[in-house]
Amino acid sequence: MAGVRTGLDRQMALFGIKALNPVGDLKREMGLAAKKSGLSRQEICDRMNILIQVEGLRTKGKDGLVTLAMLDKWLAPEALESIIPLKLLPVFCRVVGSLAPLQALAGPVGGMVIGGLEVVLLEMARAYPGPLPHEPE
Repeated sequence: MAGVRTGLDRQMALFGIKALNPVGDLKREMGLAAKKSGLSRQEICDRMNILIQVEGLRTKGKDGLVTLAMLDKWLAPEALESIIPLKLLPVFCRVVGSLAPLQALAGPVGGMVIGGLEVVLLEMARAYPGPLPHEPE
C-alpha cells in the first residue's frame, strides 16, 4: 500500500501520471528502511542524534534532538501531518543505509536516486570513448 490515496490519485494512476504528493510513499519507504536496517527505533534515534550534533543540525523538539516519539510519528503511515524535516532526511537515510526514502521524493517528478555500483557504472559509461557495445554506430 502506498499510503493514503485520494480519488484524484487513483484517477491520475489510471492515466500513468504519478501524484506529486510524496508523503504516503515517503512514510512507507522510511518504515521499510527502518525495519530492514536491523536497528531498533531507539538505536536509529541515537545514531541520528550523533550525526545531527556533528553536522550542527537541530530539530524543533526539546534539546534539538530526535526523540523516539518524533521518529514514531515520522514513520506512522496514518500521521500524514508529521513529516521528517527535509534537512534530517539525509541523516535518517545514512543511519538506516537506504536511499529509498529519497527516491520517494524524486520519483513524482521523474527523478531517480542512485548510489554505489550504479554511480560507478554511470561514470564509466560517461567516460567510455566510443559507442557502447549494444548501441548502433
